[in-house]
Amino acid sequence: MNGRDSSGGSSTPRSKGHLNPGESAPISRYPVEPDLASYVRHFWIPEWELPEGASVTARVLGYPTLNLVVDPTGVLVTGPTRRESQRVLSGRGWAVGVLLQPAATPALGYDAEQLVDSGRPLDEPELQGSVVAAMDRPGEREGRHAAAVAVMTAWLRDRLGPVTDQGLLANRAVELVEGDPTLTRVSELTERLHVSGRTLQRAVRRCTGFTPAEVVRRRRLQEAADRLRRGESDDLSTVAQEVGYADHAHMTRDFRTALEEPPSQFRRHR
Repeated sequence: MNGRDSSGGSSTPRSKGHLNPGESAPISRYPVEPDLASYVRHFWIPEWELPEGASVTARVLGYPTLNLVVDPTGVLVTGPTRRESQRVLSGRGWAVGVLLQPAATPALGYDAEQLVDSGRPLDEPELQGSVVAAMDRPGEREGRHAAAVAVMTAWLRDRLGPVTDQGLLANRAVELVEGDPTLTRVSELTERLHVSGRTLQRAVRRCTGFTPAEVVRRRRLQEAADRLRRGESDDLSTVAQEVGYADHAHMTRDFRTALEEPPSQFRRHR
């Protein structure tokens, strides 16, 4: 297995959900095996070791999907959040996460609407024990991560049910929204997918917890935050237009709602 960190090349799985990667724990991301591509976007593994008394805050604006996370304290499945989530990291630690595709939600027997802004602990001591053993291995980080990803991959293959038509529709909807910033209306999405608004609404809400309109807004907000963090433009109005907002005011409203600060302040801090 070739480990790929978030600082790697073009083949590196990359996430726009992590709002302050330079200020928080480094996260390594790894691709998924082809047979799991309909279920999993990528694996992510942060590791940190901070001096005594020091701490960092990880800020995340998650994707509209579920995450499966294993750490030394247990196993948790978490849903998407309406606003950014924060976690204060200190001492030494790690987590092994799986960013799931929308289709994984019904395949694992969940309804994403019930997990929005919440998490559910899983009673999986064998999975946790195997991941802990993998991450406690001596040697290079690459070897630990490869072993942990192998454990998670085997568990998913054993637990995932078949991909449903509803799940595949939700996958395709999210893929289209994230891949085309010109797609700004749900009506455009239903036309491209050749389905009714009701069919799309039910599939996307069941598998992501969000409405199709909320999926579009999340994509715009993540893209805008990513561009501002990278300093790609000094003109906020230009950024708003390029990511699909009607105007700067709409972008500012979304930033204040989800990130609790206007885009100008976010840009300065980043």
